[in-house]
Amino acid sequence: MKNGAYMGLLAAVVLAIGAYLAHRTLSVLTVEVWALGFGFVFGNLGWNSLTWLAGMQLAGKQVLNMAIALMGVQFVLGSIQIDGYVFLILGLMVAVQYFLGGLLAKQFGIHSSCGSMVGVGSSVCGASAIAAVSPFMDAENHETGVAVGVVNVLGSIGIALLPLMVIGLNLSDEQAGILIGGSLQAVGQAVASGYAVNEHVGELATLIKMSRVTLLIPTVLILAVYSGYRSPGKQIPLKKTSPPFLIAFLVLLLATNLFQIPAEVLGSLKQVDKALLTLAMVGLGYQIEFRSLRIHGMKAVGLGALLFLLQIGVMLIVVFTMSVF
Repeated sequence: MKNGAYMGLLAAVVLAIGAYLAHRTLSVLTVEVWALGFGFVFGNLGWNSLTWLAGMQLAGKQVLNMAIALMGVQFVLGSIQIDGYVFLILGLMVAVQYFLGGLLAKQFGIHSSCGSMVGVGSSVCGASAIAAVSPFMDAENHETGVAVGVVNVLGSIGIALLPLMVIGLNLSDEQAGILIGGSLQAVGQAVASGYAVNEHVGELATLIKMSRVTLLIPTVLILAVYSGYRSPGKQIPLKKTSPPFLIAFLVLLLATNLFQIPAEVLGSLKQVDKALLTLAMVGLGYQIEFRSLRIHGMKAVGLGALLFLLQIGVMLIVVFTMSVF
């Protein structure tokens, strides 16, 4: 790791400590929201330096992945009672978003492959999903970049928007977790938005979001097969279909629910997870740049916003029609 990365990571640690102290002192907002806000301010008010960027990206990516993996110890599956059709709807939305993105792309003046990637990113897991399906989309590099940028910008807006919707609609914790976890594009966004409401909503939003991440595996395999018919010789990137953090999350989730792990060990792991998550929120906040809207183009943003609103609308229908208990 280069010196710049060390400096950026050290800055993230200092800001994470500051977020913890602010949370403890003021007793308002969650520590994750303080961390996200500190990172955002640090990155957008004159302190955005390439010297620190590598370390902040490390916090927002690798550290976040470690935090997500450790979240596997947080969930006792039998304690969460949600209708199975919620997950069916999530799966169907991947297909709907993929095809609708491609069909509407021309109406917004962009290539169909870019529209389909925006749809996949919106319905599965953001930039990771876009990167995984891009080899099968016959897309130009700049189109992949546009899709990633659009999904990230809209998801960043959604981090603040969805908690406000939860409050305005007076949703229960279960409903809030499903809305946030089922709507936001990236895992980090769902985690940040969920924990902004409260810890229970954050945990449930993470679980719902991780169930969407698992949809990346069949999505990429199906597109790989379809691409093979069109362009024989392409290989399936198996590493992309099974991210290590997803495998670690599932292993820990199964271990926690199948074996008797001492409470002290679980408690320590949860504390470590909390610290890693706070650090990751600093890195994510640092990288939020709303001015990138001008870079990535308002046409693609328009399509992305429409697909995002569709995802939110469907999840609102789900939370108001499901039987939670």
